[in-house]
Amino acid sequence: MVQKRTAKSAEYLLKTVEVVCEQNNASDIRCGGPATLGYDFFVDAGWSNTDITSFIEKELKDNDQEGKIYISEPEWMQTRPWSKRMIGNCIKEGY
Repeated sequence: MVQKRTAKSAEYLLKTVEVVCEQNNASDIRCGGPATLGYDFFVDAGWSNTDITSFIEKELKDNDQEGKIYISEPEWMQTRPWSKRMIGNCIKEGY
C-alpha cells in the first residue's frame, strides 16, 4: 500500500530505482548528456527490493535488454509511484 504523508502535500514514501543499461558515447557526454543510459523509476517503499529486482530483471530479459539495478532507501517525494504496468511499458519502449 502506498504511504501518503498528508492529503495537502501529496508526498509519497518512495524508493528510487536506477537501471544502468550502457555507457553513453563520449561525444554526447561532452555535449552535456548523461554518462550512462537506462531508466529511473520511483516505486512504493513497501515493495521489497527482491521483488523489485526480479520484476525489472524479467522485464529487461523479455525485451532483450541488460542492466544493473540500484535501489535507494525510501524517502518522501512529490511524485506518484510507478506501477508495474508503467515500468513494463517504459522498458518495452526503450530508453
